Amino acid sequence: MKKLILYLLIYSCVEILHAQDPFYSQLFSNRIYLNPALVGANKGMRLATIHRQLWPNVPGPLNTTGIGVDISAPAISGGLGLTAMSDNRGEGFLNTTQLGIIYAYRNLMGRSGNTEFSLATGINMVNKSIDWTKLEFSDEFDPVLGKVYKSSAQQPANTSIFYSDFDFGFSFNHRIRRFIRESYIGWGGAFHHLTRPDESFIGVHRRLPLKSSIYIGAMIPIKNFRSKTPTQFFPHIYYSQQGQKAFDEVVFQAFQAGCFLYKDWYFVGIDYRNSPYTTFRNTDALIINMGIHSGIGNAGSYQITYSLDVNLGGIRTQTWGSHEISLIFTYDEFKFGRNRGSRKPLNCFDFPQRGVFRMF
Repeated sequence: MKKLILYLLIYSCVEILHAQDPFYSQLFSNRIYLNPALVGANKGMRLATIHRQLWPNVPGPLNTTGIGVDISAPAISGGLGLTAMSDNRGEGFLNTTQLGIIYAYRNLMGRSGNTEFSLATGINMVNKSIDWTKLEFSDEFDPVLGKVYKSSAQQPANTSIFYSDFDFGFSFNHRIRRFIRESYIGWGGAFHHLTRPDESFIGVHRRLPLKSSIYIGAMIPIKNFRSKTPTQFFPHIYYSQQGQKAFDEVVFQAFQAGCFLYKDWYFVGIDYRNSPYTTFRNTDALIINMGIHSGIGNAGSYQITYSLDVNLGGIRTQTWGSHEISLIFTYDEFKFGRNRGSRKPLNCFDFPQRGVFRMF
């Protein structure tokens, strides 16, 4: 009975959210999923992998795995990126696979070159499939005997659909010099599902809701300003909305804010997520982050981050929270083409002596 209640709860959540996109707590780990305009921000190549396990105590996996790789491409005035994602829901009955390619144009603004902007567009190919054999319906169950009946639900003609999707993003990064300090502020936004593709399995038109998001953050040195590895403070705010009241039955909103502290080879941080953002009574989770980073040779680096979502609302006592782990590699000497002109791209957050902490 406990498992049945949880299954019904998950099914009702899916019905309410109407194709809500998977959400990562580590906003800036797989950053090109956050905003395609962040493609090519590092000197060379950046490879990010991230895995999220949602509610491990709920029967059936709720797992999302993402991969993003991007390279600086001075030959075409920007960067190129590839992204992939696999999302599995409810013991594998609903699976989504996505592959995408992104181009971002990057340039500096002003004579001082202390502001960098980027515009990007991406195209994704998406496959969604249902394993009908793993679905269970209410008319199959007897209150006493359990699952004993055959359901009257009919399997749709198509249990797998393909469609294309388009994204757009922009970003601005500012370097602020004051005395011996160098601080950085970055902000940007993205629009996903611009064409609102139809993802219905049963012929009833169900268009994917438009998703829009915006973020802002700053990397501020607070100690050892002259060091190559100063102690840094990273506050950030993120807001997203999926769905529009004029077109969709439900509008999903999320607000996340937090801060990180980077010191030597490790970092820690905490985030607060609220959905919807209008009242603190709808607090979703506190997110605890921790990780390590180090260089590899003369041009490479790696970063490992673990985060735990401590659920503060809803079915928090039954879920054991959510877990997320990411692994990032960078290699500065791998790029496509050479710089054009006399100005070099703005290189933000290049510490410790690598590009791994280029957050945005």
